[in-house]
Amino acid sequence: MVLATLDDEIAGLVFEVARECEREVFEGRYHQGRGHVVQIVGRKPAEG
Repeated sequence: MVLATLDDEIAGLVFEVARECEREVFEGRYHQGRGHVVQIVGRKPAEG
């Protein structure tokens, strides 16, 4: 998944933080090491 695809998937959400990066991942015994991740913090826009 890339940031551009994610933006299309959840259209209407305002991204406060949106980045692609490589980082160490530790998500259990068999899922750890260097990984390419997409990190977002988003919010639903105010109506009005």
